[in-house]
Amino acid sequence: MVIPANPQYFWGDMIEGIKNGALQYPDIQVVFSLFSNLLSEQDTLYCLEYMQDLHVDLLIVTPPASSIIHRKLDEIALTTPIVCLSETAEIPFIFYVGANFYQDGVLLARASAQILQKHANILHINHVSLPMVKQRDDGFYKETASLVPHVKWVGDVQTDQLPVSVFSAQLARILHEQYNGLFQSVYVSQGHLPQVCLALNKLKLSERIAVFGYENPKQNNAYIKNGMIAAYIEQDTYRQGSCCIDAAYAYLTKGMLPDNRRLYVPSHLYQPAIQSDSETYL
Repeated sequence: MVIPANPQYFWGDMIEGIKNGALQYPDIQVVFSLFSNLLSEQDTLYCLEYMQDLHVDLLIVTPPASSIIHRKLDEIALTTPIVCLSETAEIPFIFYVGANFYQDGVLLARASAQILQKHANILHINHVSLPMVKQRDDGFYKETASLVPHVKWVGDVQTDQLPVSVFSAQLARILHEQYNGLFQSVYVSQGHLPQVCLALNKLKLSERIAVFGYENPKQNNAYIKNGMIAAYIEQDTYRQGSCCIDAAYAYLTKGMLPDNRRLYVPSHLYQPAIQSDSETYL
């Protein structure tokens, strides 16, 4: 199994789900090879080569968006069946286990529509370009356009090059210099809600901007309590891990595949600020 180790709040729960799920199947052995994160090309390549040396019966992988990694996975797929967990790529995998990303985007759009009626100027903050994240963004964009026709996207900020140690400070500078006064809401594609909220705090915008996004690191709590995070979707990574082991065992022992080669694990919607109505944001 080749998956990321960071961010720990996300992948740690998935690893626990995998380990506990595997306890039901003492006749199989799960071997982990963890790479740093979805930007870690060389780490991932090393992990894949390690799995090749072990001659595993099935490879479960979360593939980074890297042509080098994809070519390696194409090579592995010639001899070893591949399962994609939480992310996909243009490789010959046998099935996918994870969230229905498009539907997650639709669900968040529906939860956001009430506030966006009066706060329709949205700024998009994105990070790593990944296929499943693009699906989620497409779902949010299309459903938002349907529910709030006057919505206006004022910009798209790419943050994958911002250093972790100064992420919020540099993002605050970008927002001030390029988008000052232009946006009323922020849509965050990936799990950087607390860093984005901190940047907005630095600009003293915490009481005027509604933030929507995905995942729930513990740093979210302060921004949920003060109402800045209006709605978010959290993947059930623990269940993704346990369901992946169930599906892998069914394939290895019975040759069974999930319907349409997709096993979707429902995510959870939280709307901490919706009940306060859009008047929460001045």
